[in-house]
Formats: sequence, structure tokens, C-alpha cells
Amino acid sequence: MKTHYRDGGGKFVGCETTGLSAVELHDLPAEEVRVKMVQATEKLARWGCQEEAYKRKLAVVCLGCAGMVGLEEAVREGCVNVMGEAEGRKVNIVDGVKAGVGMLVALARGAF
Repeated sequence: MKTHYRDGGGKFVGCETTGLSAVELHDLPAEEVRVKMVQATEKLARWGCQEEAYKRKLAVVCLGCAGMVGLEEAVREGCVNVMGEAEGRKVNIVDGVKAGVGMLVALARGAF
């Protein structure tokens, strides 16, 4: 299943799937999952760089679920493979679990 969307303002490059279910993310060999993550990221990065107007629009990649915790380096590899070392290293990778924990810590510190 492949899904790509581009918004009218050019801010949203798109979505790409590994084709793996949440169960497969945990059950398949780690190397197979890593390869699929790299491939999905490469597709997304290439798609975002197809037109001059969209060059370097891939600035942030949000991991899709808690099952992707720890796969940031596979995403980084995909970015570097397509965009080159310098540009690929500039892409921010958001892990929703880590972001959520950070928000909870901030809320706890703020006594909310």
C-alpha cells in the first residue's frame, strides 16, 4: 500500500509505508525491518525532491507508531542515501513516544 499526499502549500511532502503491520515490526528479524524502513524513507525523500519547487522540503520525518521506536538510524540512512550526507543529516526525525514522554515531563514539571 502506497500513499502519497501533497498539500497545496507544499509543506507536507507525503506518507510512505513499510508495508509491515505493527506485529511484523516486532516479529520479523531486525535487519529486515531496518531494510524496509530505509526503503520507505528513500521513497519519501525521492518523492519530496522530484520537482525543483520541492527541493529539500523533506525537513521532518515523523515515525508512524510506537513500534518504530529505535528505528531513527534507519530513517536517517534513507535520508542520507537520497539527499546526501549534509542534507540528509539536517532532517529531523520525530519519535512520537519520545515526544510524548517529553511532553509529560514538561507537564509534570509545570504542575499541570
